[in-house]
Amino acid sequence: MQAFNNIITSCPKWFVLALTAGVGCFVTALLFGEPFLYFTHKDIPPLPPVLPQSVCLTIDISGSMSGRKLDEVKRAAKNFIARRDMTIDKIALVSFSSADGGFFGIGKKMGATINVAFTQNAQQAVTAIDSLSDGGRTDFEAAMQTSEKVLNTVSGEKVILLFTDGQSSAGNPNNAKNIAANLRSQGVRIFAIGTNDADSWFLSSLTGNSKQVIGTSEGQFETAFAQAEIMIYSKGLMDSSGAYSFKETLVRVCIWTAFLCFGIALFIKLIQNRLMQKKKIIRPQNIIAILIATTIVGVIAGGCGQILFGIFSYFGLPYADRIIAWALLGGGSAYGLAFFIPNLNKNWVWKSGATGGALGACAFIYLTQILSDISGRLTGTFILGFFVGLMVGMIESVCRTAFLKINFSGNESTTLNLGETIVSLGSGRSDTVYVSGVIENAMTFHLRQLLKTFPFLF
Repeated sequence: MQAFNNIITSCPKWFVLALTAGVGCFVTALLFGEPFLYFTHKDIPPLPPVLPQSVCLTIDISGSMSGRKLDEVKRAAKNFIARRDMTIDKIALVSFSSADGGFFGIGKKMGATINVAFTQNAQQAVTAIDSLSDGGRTDFEAAMQTSEKVLNTVSGEKVILLFTDGQSSAGNPNNAKNIAANLRSQGVRIFAIGTNDADSWFLSSLTGNSKQVIGTSEGQFETAFAQAEIMIYSKGLMDSSGAYSFKETLVRVCIWTAFLCFGIALFIKLIQNRLMQKKKIIRPQNIIAILIATTIVGVIAGGCGQILFGIFSYFGLPYADRIIAWALLGGGSAYGLAFFIPNLNKNWVWKSGATGGALGACAFIYLTQILSDISGRLTGTFILGFFVGLMVGMIESVCRTAFLKINFSGNESTTLNLGETIVSLGSGRSDTVYVSGVIENAMTFHLRQLLKTFPFLF
């Protein structure tokens, strides 16, 4: 215990708060969050009979696709068609690059072509694929606009399977996102295959779901098309949320985020009491109060994030909902910490916590893409807690206009901000700092004029 005390008292308080919040968030996610998700998991129900699909193959034929890449994607696309039941399915082919934009873009010709409209004649589609040649830049606006045009000629289940090896270099990518969002709102499912040079984040904004973006490299195009085929003809396999109703998903998200918030607040309270030399690290009434507060924050953060999911997906911003939800989580938990840390500026601390939550969400999203779901979630939760604790600690330092430094013994000391809230030293339960051998509420400190002296802080 003495070694632990030496560590937390020798390190800067902002670092101690950051590490504590990160550990707290990670531990509660590991001990409560993951078991909760596991035991509330619902297997995807048996798939219904395969429905006829109208699949538009939208293939990038820009200059960077020259040579082996174009030959390989042609071969993979033809094999994709060969595996289809063309008595019920329809195939269309749209190729895109870019065309000359005229004088300063006036009279621009869209750089996409309908090589073959929807057909059930496999040989006609194969012939069109064989005729593809490379050239030009990458125009996703043209690709989505032309794909939309050909999709309007059919009814039933509609799918776009987009293949690209690069990033947007022509056209307006925001228009491409808007067209894709409009298509998704009409029930069109969009899947994307992108090589290592492609912008997976942009492709995720087109598909509306990062799990509907398939990464690939030369020599693996056939495998990528086969993976896309599984997704197209097995609805739900790419997203486990398909097994849940909206209400069930909402409840799971709310409870999971409440666990994270509880971990941050509880561990910060534990370390704060340890710094104050409290006899009891935490009391039952404190745990109950933290549980109630964090449940409210979790419901608000998780609920808002889930509701906003559909809105942001429509506008081609599939990650904004999670960033906002985690910002709410960080801001709410940080604001709650202000009740445990005397004279911590509430007006600033919730903003700093929200910033920490948003930064943690960005890390979480990235890690989930490169790790397994569980590894990404657990690593992301630690980063979320760390950033929230870090921002809270930094704000406490920035707003430190007057403070009380307490030396306990040797290297053990702590610092408390002074302000309107009374800081008390004594042996009572309610005393801010525990001091043995003295009466309850032996000494008190506060600054009555702080509001008038530093109004810009409040």
